This record gives sequence, C-alpha cells and structure tokens, in this order.
Amino acid sequence: MMAEAASSKETPPQALAWTLRLCVGLMLGGVVVGIAYMQRNRYEANSSRPPYITKIERDFEALAEDGSRFRLSSMKGKVYLAALCSAQEGATSPAFPGLLQDVAKDHADRKDFGVVLFSATPERDTPPAMQAFLARNGLSQAGWRFLTGEPEALARYVKRYLRLYPVMPEQAALPSAVRHDTRVVLVDRKANIRGYYRILDPDQGTEYLATLRMHLSHVLENP
Repeated sequence: MMAEAASSKETPPQALAWTLRLCVGLMLGGVVVGIAYMQRNRYEANSSRPPYITKIERDFEALAEDGSRFRLSSMKGKVYLAALCSAQEGATSPAFPGLLQDVAKDHADRKDFGVVLFSATPERDTPPAMQAFLARNGLSQAGWRFLTGEPEALARYVKRYLRLYPVMPEQAALPSAVRHDTRVVLVDRKANIRGYYRILDPDQGTEYLATLRMHLSHVLENP
C-alpha cells in the first residue's frame, strides 16, 4: 500500500516532465520550420529563377489600341509583362511608362516577348486615346498592346485571373489620385504567372525593378 501511495505521488512530476519535453520539442520544431521558411524566402528573393504562382486559365478578348479585337491567348508561346494603365492624364503615374519601357527595351528585338497593358479606365480609354498615350510615351514599337473593353468584364477578369485591382481599396475615395494597382506581372510562355513587382514602391522600387529584370531574363532564356 505504501509503495502504491509513493508511486501515485511520483506520477504528477513525471507527467510534468513529459509535458515540458513535449513543449520544448514543439518549440524547437517551430524554430526549425521558421528558419527553413525564411531561408526559402531569401533564396527565392535572390534567385534568378522565379517561382510559379498561378496559371491564367481563361482567355479574354478585348479591343486593342489599333481598333482590332485581341485575344490574350495569342500571347501563348511568348513571355510578357502585364500591367494596369490609363491613357487619361493623371490616372497613371508619369514614371510608370518609362520604368516599364526601361525593362522591356533590353528585349525589344525578340519576337517571343511583349507587353500587355490593361486599361484601368476603360470607360474613357478609346483606341485613339490609347494610341496617343503609347506614342506620347515612346511605347509604339511592336510587341506593346493596350487593351480596353466593357468596364465590368475587364475589371472582373484582371482581378480574378491576373490578381490586379483596377481600383485599389485604399484609393477608392481618392478620385484625383492614381487609383489602380501598379504592380507588374511576369507571365511565361505557358501562361503561368511567375511574379509580381512593385516597381513604383517608394522604398523598395529599385529592388523590385532589379528582381524583375533578373526574373524576366531567366524566363526568356529558359523555355
């Protein structure tokens, strides 16, 4: 009886010890996973090989800057940059076209590369207005397309399949400001989205721009 009583008194400390071991094990496991996650993020940020994010599963037809009907599926087999833009004065940052052109010009002679701009203000962006915008910003060379269309359909498509926002939630109440998403999307030959780049970010725009150049070169050279 006394032995049994002693044994029962020893049980709580043993249970506590096992609980402590379990907690320590879980904590160490969490630390290891956290370190691995940070190392992977650091690798992806510095790697020339961009990740696969999602695939553009659905085609879209729109009105192009030259008045023709344009299907996004015609870009399959090509690498391209996609972005929202507006032909209306003040609705797109003046720096944006120049930065985009600066990235694209290194590959301007390639037939397997292009840039597709989706109108952020399709209710006002007509083909003549879009052509004038491209010409004004020196973007009229082959390989650049500017698309407009029915506002709701275009907004729905870019939000669902490109994950870009024609009107950023935090900008919705600022009608005179640049309201649209300013990220640039990198799409590979199989319509896989390989990256999003905030080239206008006031703090990290230069880094995003350098990463975009590196990732674009990798995707072009590795079909």
